[in-house]
Amino acid sequence: MDDTVLTLIRAGSMVSTFAFIFSRGLRTRAVDVQFLVSRPGLLLRSLLSVDLLVPLITLLIIGLVQPAQNVAIGLLLLASSPAAPMVLKNIMHAGGNSEYAVSLHVALALLAILSTPAALELLQIVTGHPLGVSVLAVAVLV
Repeated sequence: MDDTVLTLIRAGSMVSTFAFIFSRGLRTRAVDVQFLVSRPGLLLRSLLSVDLLVPLITLLIIGLVQPAQNVAIGLLLLASSPAAPMVLKNIMHAGGNSEYAVSLHVALALLAILSTPAALELLQIVTGHPLGVSVLAVAVLV
């Protein structure tokens, strides 16, 4: 019974996340996605912030705090995941620039195909914490 409930919860969370992203995509205009195309400097700074600074800060925190291995692994996994689906909703409610947010989210999602597995592999090597996740399996899922 426990396995069935857990499977239903996992399936429900995946379906609800997909439905949210799909509905957000239906409301997205082409101009929203193209916002960063006309601003390459902003795009580069944004990508560096998410894909380089966040993992580096995570490594620094792990080095300074020396958390338990399971906490370090959790932090490393979070640091290597650039595009959080529900962040768009929070940005819109906070009054952020929707064109920028959507455009950055699309860029991060596309880049995640390469950046997430690469970040995971590098973070495993640098920290010596085996994440227990195959980089190839992550690449296939992304």
